[in-house]
Amino acid sequence: RLEIKSQFGSGTTVRISLPCSDPPPWGTAVIRVRPGQAVVVADDDSAIVEMWTGRLSALPFAPQVFSAGTPPQLRALEAPPDALLLIDLEFDGFADSGLSLIRELQAESRAILVTGRHDENWVQEECATRGIRLLPKEEAGSVPIRLLEHAGLETAVLIDDDPLVRMNW
Repeated sequence: RLEIKSQFGSGTTVRISLPCSDPPPWGTAVIRVRPGQAVVVADDDSAIVEMWTGRLSALPFAPQVFSAGTPPQLRALEAPPDALLLIDLEFDGFADSGLSLIRELQAESRAILVTGRHDENWVQEECATRGIRLLPKEEAGSVPIRLLEHAGLETAVLIDDDPLVRMNW
């Protein structure tokens, strides 16, 4: 809904109302890591592995990070069995996919599929059916990462005498 109210010499107010909707069942708005939980990054792109490693190591609670660039390396990792798994969909030169590896490792509840193919229906359906979270690869550098015991407990108070600033916040 769009409302425009204008008064000469006073100004114009534009109000846009959008309906609320539930996020998709596979959506990942925040990555939550339990205290002491390790994280496994599985991607054949070393720049993505470095980005995740950098982001995770910069956290105040810095989880232990394991990385793998191929399916055999992932299988050989000696990471804790409850480690969070951030995994790509495709591994060049390998028949295994991130989805097949998640199933093989029985990691559905602790895996996030990080892929540029997030918008393909079959990927979304597979993730929704199996309870796997999905993250667009282009959001990997900006998705918030929170310590689970503090997740959702943040509080902010805005004090400002400017109505426009208050409205924007």
